[in-house]
Amino acid sequence: MKYDSRGFYYSSLFEKDPVFACFGTRITGDAKNLQTAESLLQQVGVRADRIVRPIQTHSITVVNADSIVEDRPDATDGVTTSTPGVALTVITADCVPVIFMNTQSSEIGISHQGWRGLHGNMPREMVRALSKGGGDRK
Repeated sequence: MKYDSRGFYYSSLFEKDPVFACFGTRITGDAKNLQTAESLLQQVGVRADRIVRPIQTHSITVVNADSIVEDRPDATDGVTTSTPGVALTVITADCVPVIFMNTQSSEIGISHQGWRGLHGNMPREMVRALSKGGGDRK
């Protein structure tokens, strides 16, 4: 992880891929506030109308953002997309945000995982969702 002077951390694992993954901090403000999230993402080049903010319910449900029309998919804790320029977001406190990427299909995903999601095997559900776009489940 690398720290950015704007107040967020980003993953160096994706530096060679067309993916930008970042985590906000207290400096960036409360991401539950839509204006805060939009401001942070606009700083890295994402338009406000390209932000997907799921309504998280501690489930193992995964939704493909390319097949929905709203920016707040209901009752899901995992979101995937293969559309460039779309920002997939989750909010966490004592849960874990996990980022996924299918390098064979260029599909990405993010999930909100608490104990219920881990117990229900949310990582498996995310891999299944991403493998539908092509590639192996390795």
